[in-house]
Amino acid sequence: MRPSPTVVGREEQLSPLSGYALVAQVSRGVGTTVYRGATGEGARVAVKLFDEALLSEQMPGVARARRLSAPTAVEVLDVGKVDGRLAVVSEWVDGASLAELLAELGKTGVRLPLSVALRIVAEVARALVAAHELEGGALAHGALEPRHVLCAWDGSVKVCGFGGPARRGRGLRAERAYVAPEVRRGESVDVLSDVYSVGALAYHLVTGLTPVQAAVRMPLSSTAVAPLPSRLNPGLDSSLDEPILDALDRDPGLRPHSMRALCGQLDRCFEELGLEQTPSELAQLVRELFPDRVPKSPPKAVVLPRPAVREPPAPIVEDEEEEWTAAAQPRRSGRRLLVPGAVALAAVAAAFFGLRGTGQPSAEAASEKQAAVERDIELPSAEQGKVSVTLRPETAVAPKANELARPTSATSTRAAVVKKAVPSKPAKKAKPKATRGKRGR
Repeated sequence: MRPSPTVVGREEQLSPLSGYALVAQVSRGVGTTVYRGATGEGARVAVKLFDEALLSEQMPGVARARRLSAPTAVEVLDVGKVDGRLAVVSEWVDGASLAELLAELGKTGVRLPLSVALRIVAEVARALVAAHELEGGALAHGALEPRHVLCAWDGSVKVCGFGGPARRGRGLRAERAYVAPEVRRGESVDVLSDVYSVGALAYHLVTGLTPVQAAVRMPLSSTAVAPLPSRLNPGLDSSLDEPILDALDRDPGLRPHSMRALCGQLDRCFEELGLEQTPSELAQLVRELFPDRVPKSPPKAVVLPRPAVREPPAPIVEDEEEEWTAAAQPRRSGRRLLVPGAVALAAVAAAFFGLRGTGQPSAEAASEKQAAVERDIELPSAEQGKVSVTLRPETAVAPKANELARPTSATSTRAAVVKKAVPSKPAKKAKPKATRGKRGR
């Protein structure tokens, strides 16, 4: 929200300006110096210092300019004094002035594209409409020229320099080529003198010459102000000659009666010529002419990949008939787990003895071993090594259904342990004679 403006009309109402730092000088004009400044938070601002002799003369215009609010006009943020000099703080427009833009184009002999030129003129006219229709009375600019027109990197156009002293005659604040004839003769600035300035600006942008320069190059009649723009620019439509030359009339009464009327003529030209009023073309032009001054774009945000969402585990279905492995389910007490485990271990032991022995074990010996395993007793060890399989069941209370997912208590069944002892070295025996028959593998 914009702060309410402070009406400043007298020198004693000004307070010392604080909270700003002057960083670098930007330009110097007639009785003024513009600096690039910064606020305490680091935001950029423009600070214009007026000479002490202009303090009393500048006060009324500054008070009026601070009440001006328009999208195409530079906003005045604060007013104060610095070392006895009037200081005006306004918003900083990051870009280039129209004077710099024309100077760069002049080096290559290239004119502004027609759509860009007319859009700049239309935006300047809209800013002056807001100033001329300001509540409390019209605020005339009185010093409109290319250096007071700012072109931002995004293609927007803003007018600065409102509220300057109403100088006339030899003390002009702007170039004479853009100043109305009556003001050059010593008359005061007003709305119609601003209309002439906009017409002179339009003439320069579409032809590449100011009206004064064009009048010197081409002979004119006594009543003509400047040559027809379409004669200087063959590619220009002749429909633009009338509105531009009407604004340049020597007689203020023959000019468009208001800035709004001139805006209406410019809008009709856009429609008749089929031109679009978009900022993209101007933005591209300014960036191409001043590549070293264009701020670098901020780094793109790095989008990190989203972590994979793991699905929750499936609920455990309690089924007494399902056989669970020891790795996936808690151990259960009782003979239900012991018997299948004992059978498996017996099969391993039988295979071991079969491989180590000299022949197949008899059916009677196998049945004795199976019966011993089922009775949970200790098996006799083999001669080649001592291998024991011990199953030690313990009495435990069967867990309830809702306790199946929890670890068993200390009284639960311990797992079967298979221990393989280091085989003892047998006494050396004489090697048997080779005979045909079954051997151990």
